This record gives sequence, structure tokens and C-alpha cells, in this order.
Amino acid sequence: MEEKITLIKLKNPFIRTDRDLEFIDFMGKTLTDIRNSHFPHDVDVVISINGQIIQKEQWDIVRPKHGDYIVMSPVLHGGGGGGDGKNILRIIAFIAVAVISAAIAPHLALAMGLTKGTIAYDLAVGFISAGLMTVGGLIVNTLLPPPPLKINTPDAIDFDKSMQYSWNPQTTQQQGIPVPKIYGTMKMTGNIISAFIENIDDQQYLNMLVCLGQGPVSRIYDVKINDQPVENFSGVFVETRAGQLDQTPISHFNDTKTEYNIAVKISSSASYTYQTVGDGFNALEVDITFPNGLWYANDNGGLDAISVSLRIEARPFGSSDWATVAETTITEAKNKQIRRTFKYDVPRQGKYEIRVTKLTADRNSVRYGDEMFLTAVREVYLDDFEYPRHALVGIKTLASDQISGSIRFSCMCDGSLIRVWDGTGWMVEFNNNPAWVAYDILTQPVFDNNLNVVRYDGIDPSRLDLVKFKEWADFCDELVPDGRGGYEKRITFNGIFDSETSMWEAIMEVCQVGRAMLVWNGTHITVAIDKPSTPVQLFSVGNIGIDSFKETFVSLNDRATEIEIDFINAENNYERDRFSIVRVAETTEAVKSSIQLRGITKPSEAWRAGMYRLLYNQYLTRTIEFEADIDSIACTIGDVVYVQHDVPQWGYGGRIVSATTTTVTVDRKIYIDISKSYKILIRLANDTIVERSIVNPEQNGEYDTFTVLTAFTEIPQQFDVYTFGEVSKVAKPFRITTISRTHEQKATITAVEYNENIYSVDTMQPILPTYDYSASEIYPSVTNLSLKELPIRNSDGSLMNVIDVYFTKPDSGLYAYCEVWYSSGGSFIFAGNSYSDTFRITNVEVNKLYTVAVVTVNKFGNRQPLSEAPTASIYVLGKAAPPSDVTEFKAWQNGQFVNFRWNHIEDADLYGYEIRLGTDWDSARVIATAISQNTYSWQAELNGTYRFLIKAIDDSGNYSLNPASFDITLKGIDEKLNVILSQDEMTKENPADGIKTNFVYIPSYHSLMMPHALTDTDVSAWTDQTSDITNYDGSITLEAEYVTNAIDTYKNTETYIRIQEAISNIDNYITDLSYPDRTDLSYPNDTDQSITAPFIVNFYYSISSDGLTYSNWKPYHGTVQEEFRYVKFKVYAIVSSITTVFKLQNLLLLFDVPDVELKITNFSVSSSGADVNFADYDVVFYTVPNVTATLLSDTVNKVPVISNKSTTGFHIDLLNTSNQKVSGTVDIAVHGY
Repeated sequence: MEEKITLIKLKNPFIRTDRDLEFIDFMGKTLTDIRNSHFPHDVDVVISINGQIIQKEQWDIVRPKHGDYIVMSPVLHGGGGGGDGKNILRIIAFIAVAVISAAIAPHLALAMGLTKGTIAYDLAVGFISAGLMTVGGLIVNTLLPPPPLKINTPDAIDFDKSMQYSWNPQTTQQQGIPVPKIYGTMKMTGNIISAFIENIDDQQYLNMLVCLGQGPVSRIYDVKINDQPVENFSGVFVETRAGQLDQTPISHFNDTKTEYNIAVKISSSASYTYQTVGDGFNALEVDITFPNGLWYANDNGGLDAISVSLRIEARPFGSSDWATVAETTITEAKNKQIRRTFKYDVPRQGKYEIRVTKLTADRNSVRYGDEMFLTAVREVYLDDFEYPRHALVGIKTLASDQISGSIRFSCMCDGSLIRVWDGTGWMVEFNNNPAWVAYDILTQPVFDNNLNVVRYDGIDPSRLDLVKFKEWADFCDELVPDGRGGYEKRITFNGIFDSETSMWEAIMEVCQVGRAMLVWNGTHITVAIDKPSTPVQLFSVGNIGIDSFKETFVSLNDRATEIEIDFINAENNYERDRFSIVRVAETTEAVKSSIQLRGITKPSEAWRAGMYRLLYNQYLTRTIEFEADIDSIACTIGDVVYVQHDVPQWGYGGRIVSATTTTVTVDRKIYIDISKSYKILIRLANDTIVERSIVNPEQNGEYDTFTVLTAFTEIPQQFDVYTFGEVSKVAKPFRITTISRTHEQKATITAVEYNENIYSVDTMQPILPTYDYSASEIYPSVTNLSLKELPIRNSDGSLMNVIDVYFTKPDSGLYAYCEVWYSSGGSFIFAGNSYSDTFRITNVEVNKLYTVAVVTVNKFGNRQPLSEAPTASIYVLGKAAPPSDVTEFKAWQNGQFVNFRWNHIEDADLYGYEIRLGTDWDSARVIATAISQNTYSWQAELNGTYRFLIKAIDDSGNYSLNPASFDITLKGIDEKLNVILSQDEMTKENPADGIKTNFVYIPSYHSLMMPHALTDTDVSAWTDQTSDITNYDGSITLEAEYVTNAIDTYKNTETYIRIQEAISNIDNYITDLSYPDRTDLSYPNDTDQSITAPFIVNFYYSISSDGLTYSNWKPYHGTVQEEFRYVKFKVYAIVSSITTVFKLQNLLLLFDVPDVELKITNFSVSSSGADVNFADYDVVFYTVPNVTATLLSDTVNKVPVISNKSTTGFHIDLLNTSNQKVSGTVDIAVHGY
């Protein structure tokens, strides 16, 4: 008989399935002879015979015998010495399982000679960091040790870094952000990569180019603007491109336009020159706008046409010659915005200057509207930008009532076309199977327009295990219950990668959803799928290292019993959603965990993913670790193996002594209880596992030879590994998670227990969130709905009227958001959605009544009937509407001044603010008007308590409806005044002796009053025979005026004027019944004759230096400083009714002058002394000032003496110690007022 041996050659010690098996005629050869015949001389190998390692020094003397199994495996010593990427990655396959350290991964990859940024580098770092099968990288399947659910694992995807996975996805407009990659079906908001405004016949069109992601994609559909289908709008045009390698440009985006908003008013008095930002453009577009139109308001209330001529010129920067772009005249008769765009093809590239000139003179009259603005300049690049391999949506929309302000964009997209293998050939199609998604990420094919592969930007597909990828794809496509009585594919992947991530991280996310893991097999990548598997190897005490077996258990309290799934829910309009999955806990305390899952968009799939993890936590409670000889390892990561060990009493194990076709002898005695059934598992030399039932002996006892029920087809050999035990306890299955080298020829294997109960998740009916469908028709309404009209200013300077909508959202879990609708007399128009408690309706028309309805959309997506929605109405007045009330009005004293501050109102139509002093707005005195800032400082008049009031004013002169007020008590003012004259016109020696028009002086009241409302019963002194009373002719006039006689302040100098008045006014015929809403019913405001009547009173002054020629009347708003000697005052009052009794009780006129400081230096005094006249120094004093003199020399023997001081001057002498007059030099200081 021919004698042969079995030779097993391993290509890699850790890829046990990558091997060659030969039956060779040994013919008495030594191990050295056999080794040299099958391995190169420079390759170190390890050799075992029937599982026993043969030391190298014995190779020359050991000769195998017939039937022996010889295993030869190369020994890898590292990766030095260059080579290409394939050789390096072959080495990585070994290093990745030997080095489990994410911290050194990048350094190790660089040390291998890999270039950062390449596919090899990314995969090297990814695999090294994950250790191929370490805890963090294998959370999704049995390739992990428990506890499998921790927040710091890869399951904890950071959705907040992704715009599409945020709670409120928005269309972005940013440069430099990653181009998304779309797999499966998703709702997209995109990134605006180009946008510009186009003016056509005075209508504005917004052109917007949105990039969805990398193409080609299968389909773009269901395009929406502001959450409404584009079909609902008129004037909206949409084009799409799927992202092919060679695609035509989208209309209106053949050229790229960069727009710069300017909004500069152009006056006829001066041209405006603008310098471009860029220098590589081919053309320029210039926008000229008349924001308020062109018109002349005629006497009939209509508008007449007017014309404005303009010129636009351009020149290269640095040139002196201007080229005319356009010179034209625009004629219109309308008060709506007028826009014109002028284009200029530049003769050569470079920076340019643009000069705009208004040739028609400005019409400075409120009856004309001719304001002209340079609003924008666009730099145009003439190039057909195809954006190859970018899926695009182009939108051109007319600015209208329906679309204005910010625009929200969204669409649905069936994502990337990917390669799919059907078992016989390749197809390129839309597919959301995780296996083919991962295959696409790894290979990154580039397709031409016929979907032929042009190149691969990733890994060569020949290095991928296509059979295993097809097996994975079939696993994902198997049908399972969908929770609604039907069936669906087990796993799909519908997701977007739109944030910075490596290829490895992206593949990991797909694998986590797809229950698989990529594994390096030499230079190739295969797939370990987490699904029911058959054990491929047996480990027992016969081939497990002595004292190396370890067993670890997970506490019940460390195992999750509830998982909150965070995912994008396709059944909820692709909004981010959450729901919890719970299993019955063995502990008294629930353990909760949360995970985010990219790629899952169905609640049923989310449920399976969560329950799958919960079952792991329930059933996989232990891990084991042990050492084994490298040659004895015939399994790889992800394989299921049988493990027998005496410590946990999983059967009995060891090595076979001998065997026949029906019997087997083992290396130990085993006790047999004949009432039980037994089995034996044997790992043959060719790594095949055979299982046989044992025929029990006739009586209980210990045996080492057993008869099998079924004969062996291949007889076990000496040293084959076995495990023996009761039928249910022969050995325990485990799934391999890591294999790492520990010693020269030893490896440590880590495994997690295997339990097929976890796969029952695929036969369960998903328990989906139970919705209360009886509540799907409940619409909790908003409350406190209110409207406010507001003018705002556009970037081009024009005014736009808007309606701000305010409301309170309902405190109900059924409420999702609301829709805002409005009507101005016709049908309701959709304005937009609001996710907050405010909304702005733009571009409303004036002189129209608007009704606004706020429609609730509940959590089920159902809308409240419009007829049931709360409504509010507002009449839009436009410029006739009053501006908003001022808020946060404050006042405080700062020395001699009162400082004011308030909040600016939001209104764009703002002329300024007006502050008054008084008890109520109508009767208060204006102290400042047309204030443009939100601060003001006013010089205080006198001590006392004052009330200040403020309102806003618009360009049409409309005031706020309600004034804001602030009361303040001023102190320390009077004490610092240099009062030169003070008189009260009502109480002086000859009271009210000026010129009175429709005023009479009532002596008993010491007041000026209007006589038309007085009777004998009103005023007891009415019968006094004063000239005012006797000369009253009985006429009724609602206006009155009083002008004082000239007041002489005696000197022509800078003087402060201050007025303090006291006024009362009542209406005898107004009663409490006239004001039913009054709340102040206390005395005296409850009496019929105490109702304050409105009036207006203004104060003026006129000054003169000679008493002959006076200035025009000047309004008095507060303390004022003027240079004068003579002054007159005028009081002008208007009352609202003939029944109003107006009384001017006090009119205190006070004059004070500033302090005067006079300094005379190096003044020479003769021995006879010197006279100093203040007039010589142009100084006037009302009182005798203080005078001091300082000697400049001989200060010991001389002293200055001042005499004859007066308001006009003084005399000075210098006296020596003998009291005699001498000469000298002094400095003189004079202080007074």
C-alpha cells in the first residue's frame, strides 16, 4: 500500500482558512526535506505533527510516518523594507490582530510608509484603531464582548454634527462643507452653491442653485418651497440634474454670478464710484433701483409721471478713460419699486471701477418721489459650470405675496446608483442594501453617462470577497415581519453622509446597521455576518493552553433593559424621531441606553435594531479568553467554535488515543450514567468536526473506550482533539471576537458566547409606537393671537410693509407646528410654517384689511380646518400707520444735565423721537425733537419733580399712539445758578402787562385765562373792572397769545434763559360719563369739572443787543444760552373745545449767567499804582467780583493792595515795608459773574 502523509500549508498564521492541503508521498523524508520542498529558504516556518510542535533542531532527525498530519505555517516578523501597498496591507492583516491600540494607529500607519490621505492609510488607521474586532468596533453583532451598549461606543453617532440629522434641518449656504453622499431614499434640504437676483420688467426673480450631494442619483422629486409643493406656486420653475459625469448646465446658471449688495443712495450733487472685489470676471451687472418709485403727487390726489436721467460708466482700475455702459432716462408714474439692470462686457479681465451719476437734479419736495439707489453689482463669470457628479436642483422664482423673504427648500431623493451583483452579472441601479452600499463606499466607482465604470477611486474590487458580500446582501434582503401584518426586507440602509468622516467610519456605520463586520483576509477584505452559524472548530483542554482559560460574566445591572432609538422617521415626513424599546428585566431596576442610527428610516427596522441589541444584553452574558498554539487555530474572526473546559464543566476534553470505524479511545476515564445520553465531538486533522452519539455501556462506571452509534467515515487519528459529555453539555458554542499574538507561537483567542435566541428578533412582530388615532383629528389651537403692522427697510433702501403675527403655542403633546394663512379680501393664501410663537408676513399692501389665520398641524401631520382656526384682523395703513411705542425709557440726573436713554423701535419708517416735559403728552412742552439716536442729554432748568414723555415719529409726521414716561426729582440745580434777574409775569408789580390776544388777566387768580368759556359763576372776580375784562367783545376763539414787554438784563453778555410755567385746564361740559373706562375715580378727578381737556401750548423768545432790532421768534424747549441784553417772550396756546377753561397760573422767567474767570499776567504797576478796567478785556460782571494779585518778584518786601472794586474795574497799589508805594510786576486773577 502506498504510504502518504497529509500536509497542510498555511499562508498566514491568523487566516486559518487560507491554506493548501496536499497528500504527499513522504518516502522516508525528514521534516527539513519536506519544508525545503514547499517553502522558500528565507521564510521561517513552524511545523507540527498531529498537533505537536516540533522544535527546529529536531527537523533533521524526525521522519513522518504514514497517516501523519503535518501543519506548516510561516512566522511573520514585521513589515520593514518597502514594497507596494499590497505587501504593506498583507502585513497589516497580521499587525491589526496583534496590536490593539487606537492611540498609535496613525503613527503605525505612517511608519509603514503609507501616505496620509490615501485609501491604504485610511483603512490601515481604521483597522489598527479598531483592532479589527475590538470592543468598540463590533458593537453591532456577536463580534463584541458585553456590555454591548455604552454611550461612548460607535453606536453613539453624533447627529448634531450633521445638518440632515439635526432636529431642524435647514438649507445651508456655505463654502467648504462636505458634499453629501446619499444612499437609499432621503429628504434633502441641500446647500445653496449659487444664488442671484434678476430684475425683469420691474419684477424680481430669485435664481437659486442647490447641491444635494454626489451623483449620480436615481431620482429627485417632490420639490417643496416653504414646505409647500412647488406646484402650489405660480412663477416657480424647477430643473434637476442627477449628477452625471457629463451633464448640461442648469438654465440661468450657465454663468456664475457673484452678487455684492451695496444700497448706496445716488444724489445729483455727486457721482458715486464703486470698485469691484474680484478681477477674473467677464462681465458686470449693475442694479439701479428707485425704491419708492417715480412720481409727482398732483393737486387731485393722483400721480403724474416724472423722468430721471442717469449714466453708468466703467473703467479698468488705474485707467483714466471712462467707458459709457449706459446713459438713459426712466419715466414712470407709480409709487412702487422700480428696478433696472445694466450689463457691461468687460474688454479684459482685472479690477474695475464703476461710476454712477444721476443727471437729473434732486427734487427736494415731499410731492416728488425720485430717490435713486445703486443696489447691487454682480461679477459674471462666463463659463458653463456643469458641476459634474453633483446632483443639482435649480430654482427660479418670482418674488410675490406667496414667496418672499427667506425661502426654505426641500425635496425627496432616491440616492446613489450603485453596483449590484445578482450572482451572474453586475447591474448599476438604485439600491439600499447595506452590503452593496458598503461595497460602493469601499470601491467608489466613477460612472460615465451610460453607467459604465470609468475608474475606481477606492479599493480595487478584485480585493473584495464578492461571495461573502453577496451572502451579506441576501441576508439583508430576506423577508421578515413588518409589524403591520405584512413582510419587509430584514435590513435596508437609507442615509446621508454629510459631515467629515473617513471611509472606515462610514463603513462602520453601515456595518452597524447591517449586522456585519469587514475582516482582512490577507490582502483581501471579506465579511463576517452576524447570523445563525455552524461551529467550524473545536477547542478543548487538549489544545487550550494550560492555566490560560479565563471566563468573565456581566452583571445583570450592567445590561440594558431599555433602548431609546434616535433615527430619521420616513413615516413622520423624514423628521428626527425617537422611541423606546423595552424588554422585561431580570433586575428590579431598569437600565436605559440611547443610540443614534444612521441609515434606518422605518420604525419597524428601528425596533428590530433595538430589540436585537436588547437580546444580546439578555443572552450574551459571558466572554472567554484562552491561549492556543498558532498551528491549532483553524478559525477566524466571526467564526463560531465549540469550547470545552473542565472548569465551567462544559463536558470533558482532551486528545484521541486511538480509534476504529465504530470505537474511539480517549486519554482519560469518564464516568457514565446510563440513564443519560452522551455525545462526542472530534476535530479531525483536516479541521473537520464530526459528532457522534455514544452507545451506553450496560452499567454505570468510568470508561475510556466508547462505541459510537454511527460509524466514522474517516477514522479519527491519534492526538485529534475531542470533547465528550451529555447531549446538551458536550461543548458550548462561542463566536470569535479577537485573535492576538501573545508569545512566539501562541495566540490568545477572545470569544463571546453564542446563543441563537438573539436571532429570534427576525421572527418577532415589531411592536411599533402605538398612536392614539382617536386623537389624530384633535387640533389644539394657538391662543392670544395678535397682529402688528411694521414698515421695514430692504437692502436696496425701499420700505416694505409687513405684518408680525404673535401667538401662544398650546401646551399639548399633539401640537407639532402651525401654518399661517392670510386674506386681503379674497381666498386665503399660505404664508408659511412657524415652529416658534411668531411669524412675519411680508410685502403686504397698504390701505387693505388683512385677516390672518393660524392653522394647527398636529403630530400626526393632520391640519386643522381653516374654518376652525383662530383669526385676527388688521387694517394696514402703511405710512399713515403710527410708529411703534417707545419702550424702556429712562432718565437720570448728571450734574446740571438730565440724561435719557430708550430702546430703538424696530420700524424702518422712523424720522426720530420727541421728548416733552409735562404731565400729559398734549399739554407737555417739547424739549427735543427729531432725535435720531436712542440717547439725549438736556440741561436742567430748576429744582423740582418733573415728568418726561417720549414718542417716536415717522417720515410722515405720525407719532406713536402711547407715550413712554419717566418721573425724576432734580436737586442741586438752583444752588449753582448765578441769577441776575427773575420775574413771574403773573405776580410781578404790573402783572401780565404785555400784549394779550384772546387772553384776559384775572387778578383774583393771578392767571391769564381764555374768556370764551367763562361766566360770572365761573370766576368770582369776573365783574372786576379791569381793562382786559371791560374790553372783551364776547368773541369765541380757541387760540390765544401773550407777548411780554421787553426785559432788560442790563448788560449784553452770554446769559442762560429758563422758563417755569404752571397751567391748568378743565372742560365744564365733560363728565365722568364721557369716559366710561376711567379708572381714577378719586377726588378731584371724580368731579365733573375736573376732567382734563387737551390743549397745546408753545413758548418762544426773541433777543436783542440794543432794544431796537430783535431776532425772529425762537422756540423754547429748555434751558438755552444766548448773547443778548434785551429779550421778549411769547406764549401761544390752542384749546380743543369752546367749553375748555384754560388757565396760565405761573410764568417764571429766570436769567443766570455763567461764571467769569479773568486772568491778567505780567501786569506792570507803577509807583503811583494802576487802574484796571474790565471793558479793556471784554469782560462784563453783574456783581463785584473777587480780585487777587500775586507778586512775581521781591515777594518779601512788597505787598499788593486792591481798592475801589466795582462791576467795571478796580485799583491796585504795591506797598513796601514802610507802607510806601513802589513799582513792580504782578499776576491778577478775577472771578465773578
